[in-house]
Amino acid sequence: MSTTISLAVDERLEWWRPLVHWLLCLPHLAWNAVLTGLSLPAYVVSIPVVLVTGRMPRSLATFQVFVLRERARTFAYLFVLRRSKPPYATTMSAEDPGDDPMQTLSVALATTTPRSAPITRPFAVLPHLLVLLPIGACLDALYPVWMLLVSVNRGWPPGMARTLAAIERWVVEVLLYLLMATNQRPAFGLAAQRAPLPA
Repeated sequence: MSTTISLAVDERLEWWRPLVHWLLCLPHLAWNAVLTGLSLPAYVVSIPVVLVTGRMPRSLATFQVFVLRERARTFAYLFVLRRSKPPYATTMSAEDPGDDPMQTLSVALATTTPRSAPITRPFAVLPHLLVLLPIGACLDALYPVWMLLVSVNRGWPPGMARTLAAIERWVVEVLLYLLMATNQRPAFGLAAQRAPLPA
């Protein structure tokens, strides 16, 4: 099994929905913040284990997948790529639990991990971060503007929806690799991430 990330998009929305999704998303944002706060200590614990054993503990890798599954659901909902409220990620599994028809995230967990991974991977993902961090800052800073435009348009233009889905796929791939949940190197650039959106 390879890593698969699928994000479906609702193309047409009611005009009012983009104006209130941030409010509807608050519980998911809170749950995402809790999980993200727990993800960092899990990563710190995994570093000496990988350095000594050359193996990423399966439970820690699965937890990181769990955290990123909630992240993908939260941000797709916050940015109104979907009108339906996503279920909370509650199943710890590398394979997608199948509880969300709009999104899937299944990961081929690493069975062995290079002992150098905790040292080399932050440098390996640096070019990705140098592109993704400014994109993320721009998306967040202009969130009210995006939502007004989406409200007027009654949905994202298909090209922009594909771009947002590609950004989220890219972020998840980079984090999975950095956190040593997988050995699958992330593809660089939006063009490599812009798979067709599921219907």
